[in-house]
Parts: sequence; C-alpha cells; structure tokens
Amino acid sequence: MEVRLRGHHLLCILGFRGKGYSPEFVENMARVVGRIRLKKDTPIRVRLKADDICRPCPFRRSERCTRKPDAERRVQAHDAEVMARLGIPAGAVLPWAEVEARIAAHIAAEDLHQICPTCPWLPLGYCIQGVRELRSAGTPRPG
Repeated sequence: MEVRLRGHHLLCILGFRGKGYSPEFVENMARVVGRIRLKKDTPIRVRLKADDICRPCPFRRSERCTRKPDAERRVQAHDAEVMARLGIPAGAVLPWAEVEARIAAHIAAEDLHQICPTCPWLPLGYCIQGVRELRSAGTPRPG
C-alpha cells in the first residue's frame, strides 16, 4: 500500500524525533515513519497537498493547511521547491529507498537553512542531523 507524502515531508521524515503538533499527530507520524524506515520498498506518492502525515494535524481542513491565512500557498511552494531539487514531479510514485537516494544526492544538511528557513523545527537540528546521517550512510545514488 502506497504512502502519500507532501514534498517537504520527504525531508521532515529524516528529522522526526517523536514531537509534533498534537499527540494524535505524533502517533500518526511515528506510524508512517516507522513503516517506511522498516520497508524501504514502500511506494511513496509525492504530492502538493495534504498527505498521510497531515491527516490528524489540528491545522488541516480538507486537503488544506490553515495554520495561517496564506499557509497552503506557502506550503505548496515549499513542497514544489523540495520536489524540484529531487527531480520528482507531483503524482510520481517511487520507493522510499529511491527518495532517500535522491535526497542524499541532491540535498546537503547546510541546504536546509535555505530550503526550510521558516520551519520552527529547523533550530532543533533534527533534520540537519537526519540529512547528514543519510549522506554518511552511503545511500546508493539514484540511477
């Protein structure tokens, strides 16, 4: 069964440490992250709207983020930037192992300051550490 993920959540997964917007959000994200980390061949459908991680988010209304008035527009722009860097078009389906390989090949930990400058989680350093660990693990390059 495929997992639907927004573009920027491809990076968030690397930094997930059991924290989030609500207990329900954390529990759901832990389930999604645990599944794809365990089964690297899990098909991932990359999209520009709410996904399987967003499902219990307290700021989600239908398939839109309502955290701030312009939140959905900004989140979609963020998704699109991550997807462009990884060469993944909206609607593409690829195994999680391929997503990891693309991240390792195209995104350095230092890039996150440019890609995710307003993310409240960035100062915690979890995603930076996650990208560094992924790149140092020698994940195979996409081919």
